[in-house]
Amino acid sequence: MLGHINNLSYGAYAEIGRAHFFTSLGEDAPWFLMAKMELEFRKEAYLHDELHIVSSVESLGTTSMTLRQDVMRNDEIVVSTRAVLVCIDRKSRQKMNIPAHWQLPNDPAQQHTLTFEKTKAAK
Repeated sequence: MLGHINNLSYGAYAEIGRAHFFTSLGEDAPWFLMAKMELEFRKEAYLHDELHIVSSVESLGTTSMTLRQDVMRNDEIVVSTRAVLVCIDRKSRQKMNIPAHWQLPNDPAQQHTLTFEKTKAAK
């Protein structure tokens, strides 16, 4: 074992970050399903590192949005992810337009950050 976090783990981290992001928007926020996800690995992170996931809206379309999430160690980006999320109707689960009255926080000051605390090494 190399002591670094496995590449597959970042998808799970991003999922947890998305859940926190959407929870912070409230119960009347539209529902979104993932259509595409990209990960760009920039640095290694290790099991003892404290990581933060910063989620922000990169673009907003008629029926979809792109959510950028950066996995950070201090001020350094370890992994960047981009997810295209499609708005769906809660009942029919079919694609729908994002409601015109609904606004997503795309101001950097409104980014959502989630912290993963340091993990303890197995004995």
